Amino acid sequence: MNTPTKRQGIPIALSALGLIMVIAGLLFATVLRPESTVTAQAERPETPYETTVSGLLGLVDTKVTVHAEAPGQPIVLALGRDADAQAWIGELPNTQLTGLSSWQVIASTKHDGEKPEVNADEFAADEFDKALAQSDMWLDVKTGKDSLSWDITMDGSGLVILAATNGVDPAPKISLTWQRDASSAWIIALTVIGLILLLLGLVPFLALQRTRKEHARTEEARERRQRALHKFSDLKSSFSKDAASKSARDSEKSGENSKPSAQNSVKAEEDHQRRVSLLERQARPVAEERTEITTTIGGKTHVLPSRRAIREARARGEAEVSMGGQSFATGLIPVIPRSDDAESDKKGEDE
Repeated sequence: MNTPTKRQGIPIALSALGLIMVIAGLLFATVLRPESTVTAQAERPETPYETTVSGLLGLVDTKVTVHAEAPGQPIVLALGRDADAQAWIGELPNTQLTGLSSWQVIASTKHDGEKPEVNADEFAADEFDKALAQSDMWLDVKTGKDSLSWDITMDGSGLVILAATNGVDPAPKISLTWQRDASSAWIIALTVIGLILLLLGLVPFLALQRTRKEHARTEEARERRQRALHKFSDLKSSFSKDAASKSARDSEKSGENSKPSAQNSVKAEEDHQRRVSLLERQARPVAEERTEITTTIGGKTHVLPSRRAIREARARGEAEVSMGGQSFATGLIPVIPRSDDAESDKKGEDE
């Protein structure tokens, strides 16, 4: 019992592992499939300037979309080196975007400083910070109003974004969007390997189950044969006892003779043999015998008697049997009865 269990355990384990891998592959291809884009947002700061740390723009991919929002206000975005951005800010109040606290949220740190001095004659709240936009410290500058989007390809890790409105009011709200590689090659590989393992487990398991069923059928057939043989043996023994009992009764009826007559003994033995032969024929399947055989010789069809037909004709005392317009000898030896006249003639000759 232990050996079939061990042989069956390996296919079951392979099938279970393959099924788990197939289910995981289907889930990752549908429900758990990662988004192809990552968009993270930061809260709008209270400071007039906002900057990213070095490396944040290229954190997920080299291509990033910077989106700034400041409803009803001008917006200026400057792309430059981190050192230039820090030199521009100096001791001014600013908020620094430091990284991703999750795939949807940008972490930030606020730095307090001295508020910038404003010349009332030159300052206009609805105009962007011209000093920031017109400085030659930056690699590129974008300006707009209400909202502004900028697609940037990062050539180096030291580039940052410096954002502001008019230089006095709070800086705009910043969000960053990256394209993420959502390749499904590994999902396909996972599913294919799972299917292979599932098949490797199912084939031996099904073969083992088929072998066990065949073995069970063989055992059942063997038991049926054993029961038939036992039944035949019991019947044979019963008939033997009946024959012996009948022979004993016949010997008792024969009179004072101590030995049974040879004729009764032979008759009882023949009767016993006939019964045993009958039981043997009943114990094994009897093939259906035909009374005629059809054969073709030289393109001509001939009808011949079968062994059964010849045997039955011989049992009826017929020397020939007719079949298809022809007569066939049965092999019966003719018996010539001896008449009383023949016996008297023989006596006369002897005298």
